[in-house]
Amino acid sequence: MPWSLTVGKIAGTAIRIHATFLLFLIWIWAAYYRQGGAEAAARVMMSPDPAVEKIVTSWPRRWDDAAARALGFEGDEDFDAVVRAYIEDEIGY
Repeated sequence: MPWSLTVGKIAGTAIRIHATFLLFLIWIWAAYYRQGGAEAAARVMMSPDPAVEKIVTSWPRRWDDAAARALGFEGDEDFDAVVRAYIEDEIGY
């Protein structure tokens, strides 16, 4: 797999991370940096959380949002918008 990075082995099986996943993490970090500066970006950590993993693995892999859009709901324009909304709603600036 040319786009995968081997990060370890368990029982002889290679554990790999696709390069685009690392790009995704950089994209999240950059959004935090753009919205909150170096202090906010420093808070982005890569650490497993069993509770979060349980939630995320229960989500469907694909979904159709046509019904929600027909009711007038709109998606966020990009990840920066999600970070801005969090800052406004939860932190209050």
